[in-house]
Amino acid sequence: MTLRNNILLAAIRKISWRHQNRIARLNRLIRHANLFDADLSYANLVGANLRHANLFDADLSYAWMRETKFSYSNLSGVKGIKYAQLSTHHHGEMGRPLTAVEQQGQLTIHCGCFNSFEDAEQELRQYIANGDEELKASRTFHLDMLLQLYRYQQEKNK
Repeated sequence: MTLRNNILLAAIRKISWRHQNRIARLNRLIRHANLFDADLSYANLVGANLRHANLFDADLSYAWMRETKFSYSNLSGVKGIKYAQLSTHHHGEMGRPLTAVEQQGQLTIHCGCFNSFEDAEQELRQYIANGDEELKASRTFHLDMLLQLYRYQQEKNK
């Protein structure tokens, strides 16, 4: 790990949800961060912008996550959270990765700039229904597939 990443990890671990201005500044730093194999267990990640972050093999066990953004994040091998990711060439308009992450027992869905935190499935279905007619079939298919993957993992981990 680089010195920059060690400093980021130390800052993440010490930050309190009450310090919103610190979180805003930290979000600019951790977006695109390489947090490979990072120990983020018990970290306060409320509202963190982890878009494009490399979280490969990171430990998020017991991390406090609410409204944490995971669009484009590499979650391969992440420990301590339940997630599913799906990416195909023909998804939507640009083939962006579609990610479902359980945060504090609640399903969240992330795709590009779309981040849904409450009633995520319904919000994304509404977004799709109100969107471009040509993209509805692809987006619906990929959402259904993502939810199947996520639910399969839920059943498997019981």
